[in-house]
Amino acid sequence: PRDLAAWVNLTLPDSGRLEVEGTYAQPRDREPAYRANVAMQGIDLQAIVPAMPLTVLEGTSRFDGSGRNLSTLDSRFRADFRILMVDSAEFRNVVVNASSRGGMLTVDTLHATSTFAAVNARGTLGLVEGQEGTMSYRAEVSDLAGLTRWIATGDTGAVAARPLIGARLARIRARADSIRRFEEAQE
Repeated sequence: PRDLAAWVNLTLPDSGRLEVEGTYAQPRDREPAYRANVAMQGIDLQAIVPAMPLTVLEGTSRFDGSGRNLSTLDSRFRADFRILMVDSAEFRNVVVNASSRGGMLTVDTLHATSTFAAVNARGTLGLVEGQEGTMSYRAEVSDLAGLTRWIATGDTGAVAARPLIGARLARIRARADSIRRFEEAQE
């Protein structure tokens, strides 16, 4: 057998901490097996990869599995985030509980809350060709103001076109009328 165990404790830029404990084992004539426990405190991915948006990750995750590819993957995944922030969207108490087997991902629990909403989802997703699944979700929005940065400006009134734009549109219409009349006369 070929086994590997690793423990990593990192202090990242901006005082984030990442602790990883993992194992990998490849018994003879069997699928490889792996396990990882990850603890994150104040992780900002932008400090590591500048192209990423500002993030804050605080929580834990666990992954146990075996298999060489998505069709043979037999795994369980759980994540519990006290804080998960991406750009300006902040979520608290994020829970993901999922497993995979035979090319199918089963999401038992996906739950996230923010200051203005809560989302729950569950279902299945195909991971390989020929596998299909269905996800169902429920979103409860307690305060629409929390969505304004994505879907609304707060201005619901009509605005008249500026005078120069109106004059330009009139010239375009007149030119189109002239072209149409010229083409009609040619026929």
